[in-house]
Amino acid sequence: SLCHGWASGPTAWLSEHVLGVKIVEPGCRVVEIKPHLADLTWAEGTFPTPMGVIRIRHDKQADGSIESKIDAPAGVKIVRQ
Repeated sequence: SLCHGWASGPTAWLSEHVLGVKIVEPGCRVVEIKPHLADLTWAEGTFPTPMGVIRIRHDKQADGSIESKIDAPAGVKIVRQ
């Protein structure tokens, strides 16, 4: 069954490495977003914080650059890399 706690392990890895979410200050007051899409053409997800949910979508452009749409709740500063 995938109902066990160990089954959620990939979620943390995907949030950190693919979506590129890194907490910079305690309480998620500052969050850095630095996506790593590799061969993916897009990635989308959410990241919970004490102030609310950060919604993130990354789209790889034809030239290889990444366009990101980030919707963060008030009180969360986003640092883009």
